[in-house]
Amino acid sequence: MTYDNTEPIRADAVTFLKTASQILHLEVQTLPTSTPPLPLRMLDSWVRLHRQYSCDIEQVVIFLKPTTSELAFAEQFTARNTSHRYRVIRMWEQPPEPLLSAPGLLPLATLAQTDSPQQLLEQVAVQVNMIEEKARQQSITACVQLRD
Repeated sequence: MTYDNTEPIRADAVTFLKTASQILHLEVQTLPTSTPPLPLRMLDSWVRLHRQYSCDIEQVVIFLKPTTSELAFAEQFTARNTSHRYRVIRMWEQPPEPLLSAPGLLPLATLAQTDSPQQLLEQVAVQVNMIEEKARQQSITACVQLRD
């Protein structure tokens, strides 16, 4: 049997941040369904990264859109002789305060847990208006407006 690792990894957005001894693999998803299923993709990504870099790999899946699908609550792949765990962050369950404290996270703040979406959006707008660098301010404003 031959192993074909040429199949591309498909996701809404995948980011690999590598330091000297660790890789942070962030996978951003709008929908929990995928082919192959996300838990298997996370295992596959881990194996590929470990084979190539032989270092510690921290994997985090970030779900952007609220869903009740059990797929957004799965945090591991399990088969007969294999189990692989990864972290899952569901944005709609996260408090907005930490996201409001860093300009680059402001678009994610609009997806955070709130009883008052309008008030949260106003808080984000205030924070965006405080960004002095106009190009960065415009970029973050565009990201906030793109969310649905």
